[in-house]
Amino acid sequence: MNERTSLIQEYLPWLYAGALSLWGAAVHIAQKVRAGEEFRGRDLVIDSMVCVFAGSIAFFLCQWQQMDGWFSAIAISLSAHSGPRAIGLYLSVHDRVIGGIK
Repeated sequence: MNERTSLIQEYLPWLYAGALSLWGAAVHIAQKVRAGEEFRGRDLVIDSMVCVFAGSIAFFLCQWQQMDGWFSAIAISLSAHSGPRAIGLYLSVHDRVIGGIK
């Protein structure tokens, strides 16, 4: 196997996970706009970063469990799409708990 093929095989899963994560971010932003929120570029950047982070975590878990193919794609896409929502829920609970203690 030549060096170019091995580089493609090594980095292709990362590109795949990144693309699925960005797709999750796009769907998340589209749902926010459909719900009536104003489109802001800053929100797109922040949501994209959060989605890529969540998708990367799912990618690492899929690699660890030796999942590939459709199951991996589904896990990465769903976690990337739900990433901002999950972090938002965590922050609201955190604020209520910490705010209640002070």
